[in-house]
Parts: sequence; structure tokens; C-alpha cells
Amino acid sequence: MGIRIGNGAVFKFGTAGAETTVGEVISISGPNFERGSVDTTNLGTTSARTFVAGMFDPGEITLELNFDNNDAGQVLLEAAVASGAESGWVIEFAQLTAESDTLSFSGTCIVQSFSNNIAMDEAETASVTLKVVKAITTDADAS
Repeated sequence: MGIRIGNGAVFKFGTAGAETTVGEVISISGPNFERGSVDTTNLGTTSARTFVAGMFDPGEITLELNFDNNDAGQVLLEAAVASGAESGWVIEFAQLTAESDTLSFSGTCIVQSFSNNIAMDEAETASVTLKVVKAITTDADAS
């Protein structure tokens, strides 16, 4: 597998298995995987603190969008903030031009925020934060 560029990547959101493509995506950050640690140090420990792996946190996804209130995917994201319902998401990475491999991440999330950004002489944008609430599925096909 080679190095990918972001052009051509797609973000989908909505009912799991039938997600809607979100239009006007500028950038996708995450999911940012994290595993905590649990301190197991006790009074008998003499040289250094001891730790074991804690629970896995599948993290968050942040989207930057050119705001389009007519885009079906953006409408779903905005409505999901109010509903608090769990929804499916998919990130389809751009396919390599010299190879025929595909890569995607998918899972379940709640939308934590949808924030419009308005500035003089700039495109109106929106920032969206999604909390991944279950394990992430990776689908890779290195043909």
C-alpha cells in the first residue's frame, strides 16, 4: 500500500448500512484511537509505578464542511445533535491511483456538535464533532 492523499475521500452518515454521503467536506480528522492506563501501584511496589492497559476509547471524528443547508447529509448531521440518536458513519479513503486497493472505517456515533462559522469575505463553513460510541470496523482490500 502506498501513500494516500485526501482528495476523493468520502464521509457518509445516517442509518447504519444505508448512510447518506455528506457533501462539501473540506477535511476529516479522526477517529483518534486512545487507550487509557490504570495505575496498579501498591505499597509493595518499590522501584516504579506499575500500570495495566485501560479501556479502549474509539475517539472522536471532526469534520470541516462548506456549509450547505440543502445537502441531505449535512441536514442529517444537524438534526442528530438535537435527537441524540446513535447513527452509522463511514469514512471511505481515496483509492490509490497506481493500485486498486480500498480502505474504509465505519462504526456508530452520536453527534456532539454542529457549529456554523461565518466570516467576512470567506465561504460559510461548519464544524461537526462526532463521538464514536462502539468499536470501529476496518475494511481493507489490498488487491
